[in-house]
Amino acid sequence: MKEATPRILTDDAILEITDSGIRFGDPASPEWIDFDDCRSASGRGVGERDAYADPPYIRMYTTPATVIQFHRVRFPRCLWTKDARQRFTEFHKTMEKHGAYTLDLG
Repeated sequence: MKEATPRILTDDAILEITDSGIRFGDPASPEWIDFDDCRSASGRGVGERDAYADPPYIRMYTTPATVIQFHRVRFPRCLWTKDARQRFTEFHKTMEKHGAYTLDLG
């Protein structure tokens, strides 16, 4: 059986990470990724990650899979950019602080 097409998010769609999961999308009607559901689907962690992919991503064990991609951000009116891998690392560390662990594919 063919796997369903994953839902693709960018990290700027993330509204909040809690001990229970990730809230994302429109703040007026947010969607939810439940960490317990992800753990049940895999029998272990909540997803897998690859910091060295282009773009770096975290694939959550949801049905269908949810892939959070991290792209380089250039801020308006200045030359400063925030590296995608730096944002990926910050996001990953925040997930771990909330007890959500992912398999490293990189």
